[in-house]
Amino acid sequence: MAVYKLYHRTNGSFFHFDEIDAADDSEARRLAQALRGEPECELWQGRRRVAVYPALSGAGEERRTSSL
Repeated sequence: MAVYKLYHRTNGSFFHFDEIDAADDSEARRLAQALRGEPECELWQGRRRVAVYPALSGAGEERRTSSL
C-alpha cells in the first residue's frame, strides 16, 4: 500500500487534506473521487502529483499528470 493525499483548495490555497491508502494510482484516483468535495482538489503521492480535479461547480473532466 502507498500513502496518497487529496488536497482540497479554495482561493488558491490548500485548506484541508484527506489521507488515502491505496495499492496504486488507479485505486487512489477511485477513492479520491469519493472523497472530493466542491472545491478544486489535487491528489499527490509524496512529491508526485497524480491527478487534478476541477471544482465541481466548474465544467471539465479530471486532468491527470505523471509528475512535476
